[in-house]
Amino acid sequence: MKRFLTTLLVFLLTSGPCFSYAMVVAQAESVTKTSEEQSMSSSDPVVSSIDSLEETKETDVQASSEPASTDSSTGATDTASAETEASSEAAEEVQVTFLTDTEHVFATGETRTQISKNKGEALKESDSPVFEDDTAFEGWSLDGTVYTSQALTELILTENQTLTAVFKPTVKARAADISLAEQSIKEIIAEADKTKVIAVPSPAGDDSAYAEYTNSAEGIRQALFDMYQNGNGQEFALYVGSGGSLSLPTNLTSKTIPATIDNTNMTFYALQGKVSRLIITGHGDDPITDATTLTSGSRTVALGTDIYFGSDVVIRNLNYTGTRMYMNGHSLSLNGGSTGNGLAIYGGSNNGDLTGNPTITVNATGSGTWNIYGGNQSGGTLTGNTAIVVNNTVGGISTIAGGANIGTIDGNTNVAINRLNGTLGSYYGGGLGTNASNTANVTGNVETTIQTTNTSFRLSAFTGGVQYGNIGGTIRSTISGAGGWSGTANRFIGGSFYGNIGSDRSKDAIVTNLDASSYSTGRSEFEGGNRNTGTITGNIVNTVKAGPSASVGGIGDFNGGGGNNVSTLTQSSMGASNTTTYDNYTPEQRAALAEAAASFKVYGDITSHLVSGSFSNGAIYSTAAGRGGYVEGNTTIEVGTITSDGSPGGDGIAYTGTRPTNLDYSTTNKTRGNASGWDIVGGGGYPGTAWDIYIKGNTKTILNNTVARWTYGGSFSGVIEGNSSNTLNSGIVDTLEGTGYTGRRVYGDGRTTVNNGQVDWFLSGGGWDDLLVTGNVAVTVYDGVINASLGASYGVASSHTINGNSDNRVFGGNFSGTPRTGSNGFSGGVTNNGRLLGNASLTLDLRDYDGEFALPSGTNISGGNPFNSTNIVGTDSSNTITLNIYTKPGSDALNGATIYGDGGRTASNTRSGKIYMNIQAEGSSIGNLYTTYYSNISSSQILRDVEMRVQGAKSINGISGGNASDNFTNTIVANSSNQVKMSFGENVDGTASYQTDPIAVTGLGIVNFTELNVTNGIKLMANGGDIKNGRSATAANHATTYHQFGDIHLSKDAGIGISSATNLISGAKLTVEDKGTIESPPGTGRINLSDFATPDTDKDHLTWLKTTTNDAGSRVNSQGTWFGAVSAYQVLTINPTAANAAAITPINFSGIEKATGKTFIGDNDVTNAANGYGIAIPGSIINYEVETPGVANGIGAISHNVTAVKENNTPLTLQAWGTEQAGTQVQKGRLLIPYTVTELPTLTFTPETQTSGSWVYAGQIKSSKLDSTDQQLTEQPDSEPVDWTSPDGEYSYDISVRYSNKAEVQARNVILTEQEAQSLTKEQAVTYLEASGRPFFKDTLTDEVLAAIQEPLETAVYRKQAITFSVGENDQNQAETTVNLVVVKNESVISADRQFAVYAKDVRLTLPEATALTDEAALADYTQATTIFADNRANIPPTVDPQAFAAIQQATEDELLKNVSTAYHYEAGSQRAEKVVNVAVAGELILSSVPTDFDFGQQKVATETQDYWPTITGELAVKDTRGSERSPWRLTVKEQQPLTDGTDQLTDVFRFVANGQEQMITSGEMIIEETELTENGTYVVNQHWGESQNEGIKLTVPVEQQKVGDYQGTLSWQLVSAPGNP
Repeated sequence: MKRFLTTLLVFLLTSGPCFSYAMVVAQAESVTKTSEEQSMSSSDPVVSSIDSLEETKETDVQASSEPASTDSSTGATDTASAETEASSEAAEEVQVTFLTDTEHVFATGETRTQISKNKGEALKESDSPVFEDDTAFEGWSLDGTVYTSQALTELILTENQTLTAVFKPTVKARAADISLAEQSIKEIIAEADKTKVIAVPSPAGDDSAYAEYTNSAEGIRQALFDMYQNGNGQEFALYVGSGGSLSLPTNLTSKTIPATIDNTNMTFYALQGKVSRLIITGHGDDPITDATTLTSGSRTVALGTDIYFGSDVVIRNLNYTGTRMYMNGHSLSLNGGSTGNGLAIYGGSNNGDLTGNPTITVNATGSGTWNIYGGNQSGGTLTGNTAIVVNNTVGGISTIAGGANIGTIDGNTNVAINRLNGTLGSYYGGGLGTNASNTANVTGNVETTIQTTNTSFRLSAFTGGVQYGNIGGTIRSTISGAGGWSGTANRFIGGSFYGNIGSDRSKDAIVTNLDASSYSTGRSEFEGGNRNTGTITGNIVNTVKAGPSASVGGIGDFNGGGGNNVSTLTQSSMGASNTTTYDNYTPEQRAALAEAAASFKVYGDITSHLVSGSFSNGAIYSTAAGRGGYVEGNTTIEVGTITSDGSPGGDGIAYTGTRPTNLDYSTTNKTRGNASGWDIVGGGGYPGTAWDIYIKGNTKTILNNTVARWTYGGSFSGVIEGNSSNTLNSGIVDTLEGTGYTGRRVYGDGRTTVNNGQVDWFLSGGGWDDLLVTGNVAVTVYDGVINASLGASYGVASSHTINGNSDNRVFGGNFSGTPRTGSNGFSGGVTNNGRLLGNASLTLDLRDYDGEFALPSGTNISGGNPFNSTNIVGTDSSNTITLNIYTKPGSDALNGATIYGDGGRTASNTRSGKIYMNIQAEGSSIGNLYTTYYSNISSSQILRDVEMRVQGAKSINGISGGNASDNFTNTIVANSSNQVKMSFGENVDGTASYQTDPIAVTGLGIVNFTELNVTNGIKLMANGGDIKNGRSATAANHATTYHQFGDIHLSKDAGIGISSATNLISGAKLTVEDKGTIESPPGTGRINLSDFATPDTDKDHLTWLKTTTNDAGSRVNSQGTWFGAVSAYQVLTINPTAANAAAITPINFSGIEKATGKTFIGDNDVTNAANGYGIAIPGSIINYEVETPGVANGIGAISHNVTAVKENNTPLTLQAWGTEQAGTQVQKGRLLIPYTVTELPTLTFTPETQTSGSWVYAGQIKSSKLDSTDQQLTEQPDSEPVDWTSPDGEYSYDISVRYSNKAEVQARNVILTEQEAQSLTKEQAVTYLEASGRPFFKDTLTDEVLAAIQEPLETAVYRKQAITFSVGENDQNQAETTVNLVVVKNESVISADRQFAVYAKDVRLTLPEATALTDEAALADYTQATTIFADNRANIPPTVDPQAFAAIQQATEDELLKNVSTAYHYEAGSQRAEKVVNVAVAGELILSSVPTDFDFGQQKVATETQDYWPTITGELAVKDTRGSERSPWRLTVKEQQPLTDGTDQLTDVFRFVANGQEQMITSGEMIIEETELTENGTYVVNQHWGESQNEGIKLTVPVEQQKVGDYQGTLSWQLVSAPGNP
């Protein structure tokens, strides 16, 4: 039931004698509407009125801004005016048009304007348009007559007229911002008399565009004189007139400035300071052209023998003749359209000092022989910078010199040649200098740039500096572009012939960039420094790119420093006549001697990069430093440009002759480098000239991409006071050598590096025939194809000496080829001939190499001398030989190579005292591994002290501490201070990576050692050979000849062995540390030793590996010290002192049969007088141990049941041996049970339970039986002991057990119904929760908690109870888990795993509620449907059957009452819970609407009681859709709030009239309708209300209550579905 309120509003007007009951407003489910709100509603029209006002206002605004009467008046006036004109008599008009041209526009910018005048009217002067510039204006042309503007005023206009402006003809002046050098004077002199000489502009001082002079030399003189007088430093153009050839007199061209200058003695030279530039042209049209041919019609002027200019000069469109032209410090441009007969042009003068910055620009030449110099002819100093620019020529030029012919440039010189149509015969960047007395000098820098674009250019002799003279700054030459060399006998000199260059050794003195790659013909020799003599202070940097072949841009001889004719040193001149004395000098002393003797010197580095192309054509040798002299700096030659992938070829290859095509690296194609004939050195000199050069610095050769023959890091000859190196990055060479060819001395180191490429003959850190290298030599190979032999040096003669050490290292590469010629040496010593007086070292380290390394079969590797050589290595016993070999595991990199510590043939030629051999070659097969090729025994002594360390190898054919024939004996070793120590398995490469497969030693086996150490798990197996301290040792002679040396040491599970009964092991004392193995067949004399030791009896142990089976007959009745009379195998034979065998015990010795795993217990038999034995007794060895720590704090013990074990295993003899007696609980123990004991032992594993609560966690039983599976003990569910019994007494067992007390607890969340929880016990709760744990299980399930679980839910749907389970012994070993026990309504459906439940209840919905459902969640709000989780997840709505939901949501009135069976479910994996409820959709009884207004109108105050009927807006309606559940209903009303205006209150004024009876509406309920509908529908209660029907609600107001005011009250409606039950 709902109550509805209606607000009543009554207004009594105060403005007159009347009152108003304005309206009664009814709103369902609202209480009141305020008068303020109503006032707002009443004022809505006022808002409209305001809007109207605003619109009006806007209209008013608009009206006020519109052109109202004023504009109208104006318009009317205008109209009236127009009408007036139109109505008067019309005057006839004429049009006057003024025209001008585009060069004289009107002030408006236009060229046409028009005005109107009355016919018969005269023009006014003001009618004429104004010009932008009227300077040349003459008048107006009309019918052929020109009128001034004033004259026009006298004309009477009778018809349309056109007047055209007329201007005075004017001479065009040149544009103020354009030089006459760039502008033709054709237009300027268009009106002039071109037969005359003309000067532009006029130099006569009259400001004219030009001036005319007589057509003669005197006319020219007059023009020059005018320029002299009025030039003011400006430029002039001089047109020389037309006609025949004009000769200039000597007094006009001479180097003369008269004391008093006039028009009779004026000279060109006298223009100095008066004229900035003089443009001389011989053609009136004066075209600006690039043509190198004479402009047709141009005049010829004979300049005479010598002409001296005093200003900058431009010559164009002129044919000129002469002999010499002197610019005297001014610039000259020989421009297009002009030709000469071949002159010598000087930017300076004939001689004398002067100042200027002359630039000679050649755009055209002509016939004849041309010589161009930037400076003076015959001496003197030009202070300033000179420049020569050649842009175009008719033909070749004989000479270009950037500086003087003779004389000095106090400044810089610069030459740029862009196009030269012919041959440049001689070029000198800094000047010429004809001899030592007549030099050409430059105090500054010399710059040359030749970038020719024409293919006809030919370059002959090039000198970057001068022939004779000095250059104070840097010579920088850049040559590139098209063209070619002039023939094949050219010479390119980066420096000078004679003279000094540079002044600062920290800077570059000569920089040459030569690119002849686009040249089409010829070749040239190249010299980066001077040709003959001089001092160069600063670096020389050469970058050269040659043409594609010998005769197409190629380079011949290449010398980075001094050239082929350079002044060289001699042995006597550098103080080296006595070489012993010379060698004892200090480096400073030797340098001082060479410096004093040298005529050619370089103080700086010399660096040359031969970028690409064809070099060494018609020659053999290329040098970095040059052919001779003194060089104080580093020298480098870099050949070729490496490609992106490092392969040879491409655009960056440097070669000789024609470009090679087949560049694939090969192990069979080995002649390409040798066939090239090109030899390269990083130093200098010339073969066979011995002492011609001294280099105080390092020399370097870098081969990036080339094919060459013999390459050296050092020199062809002479002395290097520094280190030398040679690096191959890519390419093919015959030899690669670190030092030189026939150098006399290298006071430093030699180094060769191969990063990639191919070397075919030999590879060395030293050289061919350098007499002496005082430092160290080294070879480093990273990759490449190395067919060559490899050694410290090559050496062509025995005098070839290396004083220092060798350090040869190979990190990769393909070595599978063989040398082009000669033997395949692979050593740390000298390959061919000579002496290495220091230490020798060879390292092969392939660990990080990803390529495929290979050696040819039959390779001999030697750390010292090459195989079978007679060279010298070492000086005395302090020197060493070191061989290191580190291969990558898994690859047979060594391919059976024979390895020598020293492979020389003659023992006396090796003076080194010690040999180190370090080998890690896991996976590689080695041939023989010998210390020496010669005998290592001399005078009954060991000759070399040897340390051989082998970390790994696949197989070795034989190992000897000497050669294959040597035999060490007691006597030899006793006489020797040297030892041969062999170690196998020792870490030699720093990786701690140890081979697990045995090293198979065949052939000779392992012989001749004074000490044998085997460690780190390596097994050294002599398969077919022996392991003997002396090659001739036998079982018979061991006790007499081989028992005093050859100690054997085994450690870290390493071992030795022999595979055959015909082989044996011979040594002295066998010491075992940790664990060791020895493998052999059984029997006396197989393993012959003099003693046995295990330093730590608790852990050191030797295991015999028995190689035979089924040979029980080989056992010997023995008397064991420990186990008495037994049948046992004799394994270790100890002699000559049999008692030494007593050190062999069951504790430190045991055995196992390899094929079966049957085991043996060790003992000793010392009852034989000749030999003691280590014997092996069949039996079982059981080792057992408790693993510690256990899991957490788990502890326990092990015990056995073997009662035969004696306390402390005494007294001997024993039946069984054990670490403790039966029943004793221990942490670790051992049982030794010989075959004579038939009882199989049982071990018991007992956990500790009282304090730790432990249990057996895991155990492992490993059997020695071959192919058996380890037995595993699993974790036990409780703390009970576990027993294990040995299954077989022939095998041994290693047993480990581990205990645990790690706190472990588990429980799960669970859901119960109220009924299940009602009588729940603690045990049942633990079962439901599946709770368990250890050690020491505890919980929080108290009686109080159980009581809380058992309590009914009442109104709650569910209740969660948290329960904690905990375990543990202490704070460090604890665990707990907290779970939920959830109790749900009995109506809930619980999943099978009790992890969730679904709850919902039956529900009844009205039809509007049902149809208003938006989703399942909205329905769940009614059904309280929810999924309850056992864990701590929040509840979520379950899934509702979509068909049921649709049936509810889409219910209609005609279905009511509608019952829908609705299923809710939730799924998780395989678990599902479903709850079905009934949702009833029912109809409803509602007050569907109430009137919105009860309008009583406006009423006047009357003198009697008045009844007022309202106008009702809206219906008072009841809707009943209950269908089969319909029943009677009634509607009541009451006065909730009487009418009041806040002061007065109207009481008892509302009446309800029905069936003619009137009732007062009071605060009590009054029935106004009571009925029952027969079908679903709506009943309108007030459908008949109103005054006409006298039915409904009315207002009855007595006189006394008719008071002015606004009244408000509230009526309350109530609809009840059960009559009599309000």
